[in-house]
Amino acid sequence: MDSRLITCRFATSADIGFIQATVRCSWETHFKAFLTDDHIRFDMQREYGDAVLRQHLDGGPQTFWIAQDAVTAIPLGFVATERLEQGEIATLMIHKVYLDAQLTGQGIGSQLMAWLRSYAVQLGCSQLMLMVNRYNRAKNFYEAHGFVITEETDTQVGESETGETYWRNDYRMVSVL
Repeated sequence: MDSRLITCRFATSADIGFIQATVRCSWETHFKAFLTDDHIRFDMQREYGDAVLRQHLDGGPQTFWIAQDAVTAIPLGFVATERLEQGEIATLMIHKVYLDAQLTGQGIGSQLMAWLRSYAVQLGCSQLMLMVNRYNRAKNFYEAHGFVITEETDTQVGESETGETYWRNDYRMVSVL
């Protein structure tokens, strides 16, 4: 395990290239086994196109954070979060968690989870929530960090130019703080 410590800072438009490259590398490494190349391109544009990221970075609804080395300030990954209120329950929705693929297994993800928990408490949230693709091995990581599956969802997210329907086949996972 690496002894590298992380800090998190707000992402800016200068981070768009890093965010896109991190996602692209992760998807090439982990998602090609269960998503077509066309589906990956579609999702990259829908979720990580320049205009989409600028909208989030210019005030929401998702807040992007860059996880960086605490000493060198080198970016290591990013998260995107949103505070949601469901009746009396305040939830920190974790929309995205990505680390440089070469850094898995070094404890950085665990530090990031601890940071997210602390941040959620600061926001007055009583739980964390996320959606993870049912075929994504990150599900095991989330379970190891106290998340439990509360729902299985199938959501149509779009269609290709050739008429192929794109779906998100996810687990909703929750961790009570």
